[in-house]
Formats: sequence, C-alpha cells, structure tokens
Amino acid sequence: MKKLKQHKYIVFFLCVILLLAGINAYRNRNIYLNNFTITSKQLPAAFEDYKIIQLTDIHSIQSKKQQDMILEKVKEQKPDLIAITGDLVDLTQYSKQTEAYESGKTKMRPGEETVPLLQALVKLAPVYYVYGNHELLVEEKSQPYFKEAVIKSGVHIINNQVVRIQKGTESIVLAGIDDPEKESRNIMSNVSEKDIVKQELDQINGSLQEKEYTILLSHRPEMFSLYQKYPIDLALTGHAHGGQFRLPFVKGAFAPGQGFLPKYDAGLYQADGLKMIVGRGIGNSVIKVRIFNSPEIVTIKLKKG
Repeated sequence: MKKLKQHKYIVFFLCVILLLAGINAYRNRNIYLNNFTITSKQLPAAFEDYKIIQLTDIHSIQSKKQQDMILEKVKEQKPDLIAITGDLVDLTQYSKQTEAYESGKTKMRPGEETVPLLQALVKLAPVYYVYGNHELLVEEKSQPYFKEAVIKSGVHIINNQVVRIQKGTESIVLAGIDDPEKESRNIMSNVSEKDIVKQELDQINGSLQEKEYTILLSHRPEMFSLYQKYPIDLALTGHAHGGQFRLPFVKGAFAPGQGFLPKYDAGLYQADGLKMIVGRGIGNSVIKVRIFNSPEIVTIKLKKG
C-alpha cells in the first residue's frame, strides 16, 4: 500500500512537470503584448494618447511565421512610432550567414532576412533604432551587410543622436545612444562600459533640455542610475531577456551585464523623476530556452498628467 501511494505521488509529480513544460512551450511559441501607460506633466498636449511600440532583442528571427506574428500584433496596435532597442541581429546567426554568403553557398546577404519585417514595420509607423551589443560585434567581425540592409529598409538608426518628433507646433525629443560593448571597440581595460555610456550621454546632452519631454532609447537597463543624471523622462531598454528563467517570487534568474538575480530584468522602474521600461524581448541568443518568460512586445501610451 505504501509503495502504491508513493507511485501515485510520482505519477502526479510527473504529470505536473509535463503540464508546466507544455504550457511553457506553448507560451514560448507565441508573442505577448505588455501594455504601459506613462504619464507626465512635461508631455505636450498634442501627444496625448501617443502610442509607441517597443521591440527589443529580436536576435535574427528568420521564421516567416514569427515575423508575421510580430507584424500582426504591431499592426493591431496602430502605433504612432516604433522603437527598436538593440540586438535586432544575432552574432552567431549572422556569422553563419556571412560564411555561407562569402563562400557562395547562398545569394542572400547576411541580415537580409530582417528586411521584409522592417519594410513592413516602416509602412505602419516611423521606426527608430539603436544598436545592442550584437550589432557592434557584427560590424567589428564582418562586412557591413547588416547596416546596409537596415538602411535599405527605411529604418532610422539614431546611435548617439537626438531627433525631435513633431506634431503640429509641438514636439517631443527622441534620443538614442550606442551600446557600450567593449570587445568591438578595442578599448583599454581600465575604461568601463559605464564610462562609455557616460561619454555618449554627455555627447548628446547639449541637445537635451529640461523643459522638453525626452525619451531615451538604449539597450542597457543596468545603466539606470546613470540615466537619472540627465534630463530624460522615459528610457526604453532591453538586453536582460526578462532574466531568461523567471522564478516564482524572485523574478529573473540571470541577465547579461547584471549577472544572477538581476535588479532590472523586465517591466517598469522609477526613480528621481525617470521612468524606465525594460522589454523582455522576442528572440534568444546564447541560451535558446525561456522558462516562464514569454516573448514580448511592449506598447506604451503617453498621457499628460
């Protein structure tokens, strides 16, 4: 009788594991919307209910089904602007594509698999994009096929640039900074990634004003404390992949740049007048599996108040 009871517990436990694995696999095959409403007294009246879609960490998704899913969900939201916050490309995938193209095994240039998606997004709303660490590594290790593909699609790359988005006589500021990834820059070891980000923020700071509503596009959420030192109202970031494995009551398990149990893994953070959204991203890179951490598209509605 005791063995039978133990057997029932084992069967029950295995059934629970299989059920959770099935749910996780289903959620990983889909992309979910995460909606935020961001209020600010600084926001011009013309931008009331202005809608921004944030896409991050797509990592060279080649599946037409997945690209169509992204496009369909973005289209449903009818955005005014689309922001891509880095790692649109994946270094490993891109390196394989480059080798195949340069050896004559394929006629498709590296990075071109993203062009149809980007061209379709551009038809829905203006698309602004900053680099992540994978883009810098790609440009350092190969020919600039990817950058050419992005420009060809009509996307605006705004690394270390400031643009003003106009609606009638009013405007908001959209600022972007490049990723501080060091390997591709051949920088001395005593210069930290935080030092690089500070240099980039200092570079654009002259074009920023306290009275203007300013949104920063950056790949790195771990630089949140540094962003607070500048006249930025909202920062959109990625890179953390939602912590890759999301644990009950603990949130994300690991994020690049932050290590285990990252402080900034997903969602909304606020401090000193600055709000930061960390997108969980859509694709995967080194770790190919997400656990209880569904791929995500972020929607942001701006409100005055």
